[in-house]
Amino acid sequence: MRFVHPKLGKPLRSLGRQAIQSGETAPQRVRLLLRGLIIVVVIAALLFVNISAELGESYMLMSMPGSVL
Repeated sequence: MRFVHPKLGKPLRSLGRQAIQSGETAPQRVRLLLRGLIIVVVIAALLFVNISAELGESYMLMSMPGSVL
């Protein structure tokens, strides 16, 4: 018994494998997932740096004598 994808009409087994074209290192789906992962990691790193800078600046202001917030 073969399970067929309702919209594509292809067997589900063949949808799981994607041919790698010559000169490619990975299928397109894998490359898209990696790009998305890289974007998420970069955004998280920038957010971490930004929050660290804000906390450091706020700590510096609070530790200065005579500072009024």
